[in-house]
Amino acid sequence: MMVGGYREDGSRIIVQIDESKFGKRKDHRGHPVEGVWVLGSVEITNHRKVFMCVVPRRDAVTLAQVITHFVRPGSLIHTDGWAAYARLSDEEGMEFVHRVVNHRIEFVTADGTWAGIKRNVTERTRTKTHTPWELIEFIWRRKHQGDWWDTLLRTSKDVDWSLVTYYTQPYGPYRATYMHHGALKFCMHKLLS
Repeated sequence: MMVGGYREDGSRIIVQIDESKFGKRKDHRGHPVEGVWVLGSVEITNHRKVFMCVVPRRDAVTLAQVITHFVRPGSLIHTDGWAAYARLSDEEGMEFVHRVVNHRIEFVTADGTWAGIKRNVTERTRTKTHTPWELIEFIWRRKHQGDWWDTLLRTSKDVDWSLVTYYTQPYGPYRATYMHHGALKFCMHKLLS
C-alpha cells in the first residue's frame, strides 16, 4: 500500500514516518531488549493510510529504500531527528520534501498508531517470523474498518485456492490444519490490494 502524494487541490500530503522496536522484556521487566525494528508511516488525511514493515537495520540506505517503495512522489515527509533520516533529501531518486519536526508536538497521529498496534501484538509474537503477519493484519483491519467480513468473503472468492498447500499435524486428540505460508502470503497480498 502506498501513502502520500498530492491532494486534489495540488497540495502535498503529509506523511509521518517513524520507527519503533517491537520487543520483549526480559523477565517481563524493564525496557524491551529483544525483538524487531519496524518502520512505519501514517498519512495525515481523513483516510489515515499506513504502511509498516520490519527492517533489518535503521541505517540511511535501508530507510531510503523502504520509503521510496511505500511513499508516493510529491509527499511532504515528517520525521524526527534520527540521524539516518538526515540524508533523505540528499538521496538520489527521492522526489519529496523532507522536514524534521518536533516529535512530541507533531507525531500525535503516528504515536497513536504505534500504541494501537502494540496493544494488539502480544510480546510472544514480536519476532522476525510473526511480526510481519501481525502488521499485515493491522493494516488490513485498518483499511477495511467496519467491513472486514464482507471484504474477506469478496476477496477470498478471487484467490486460486489450488495454490494452497495444506498439511495436518496431530496434537494429542486434536488435529490442526495449516496453510503453506507461500499461499497465505499470496492470499494476504490479494486482501491488501
